[in-house]
Amino acid sequence: MRQMYKVFINNHPLFIAKTDAEIAMKPGTLLLRYDPASLDELLDLAHEHKNFFTRIFLLDENPENVFEQFTAKCKIIEAAGGRVKNAKGELLMIFRNDKWDLPKGKLEKKETPEVAAVREVEEECGIGKLKILKSLAPTFHTYKHNEKIVLKKTYWYEMSCGDEKKLTPQKEEGITDVKWMGEKEVEDALQNTFHSIIDVIRGS
Repeated sequence: MRQMYKVFINNHPLFIAKTDAEIAMKPGTLLLRYDPASLDELLDLAHEHKNFFTRIFLLDENPENVFEQFTAKCKIIEAAGGRVKNAKGELLMIFRNDKWDLPKGKLEKKETPEVAAVREVEEECGIGKLKILKSLAPTFHTYKHNEKIVLKKTYWYEMSCGDEKKLTPQKEEGITDVKWMGEKEVEDALQNTFHSIIDVIRGS
């Protein structure tokens, strides 16, 4: 049984954790005992008021059960993407909607996450010769669409790229720039990205 789940709402993390979880208290943290009767109200507040919290710890003895109840209230969308590096060890990043991001996109019908991840990197960046090295932890984030909460689960894969041709951003997807970045450039880019992307880049 998993001890903790992490879901981003308005770029802030909601942790679903066991009641004995070690918690580093910080300003803006909400520490709540799970109450099924108030879950809808909590989710509405978190989505409607972007500065409602810095992070929330929702505590219960059975985080897996709480996560299942949470997801039951959402429309589920699956996506996949890559943490891609070239032979120089540079990281592939895209610029979309005024933020730096990693290449990713929704799964097509009957498509596996692995196939989708490679396809999305190829389409969004205009490259090939990709090889999946390992799977990474998935990320979860939510948003509201037509008054319905959407939960997007993104599968991530560590990839290598042997393609040295010029990168080409997929402009029809709102991507205006694609770059191979060294460590310093990546650290600068992390100042203007999503917290979930920081988790993927810095994760093992």
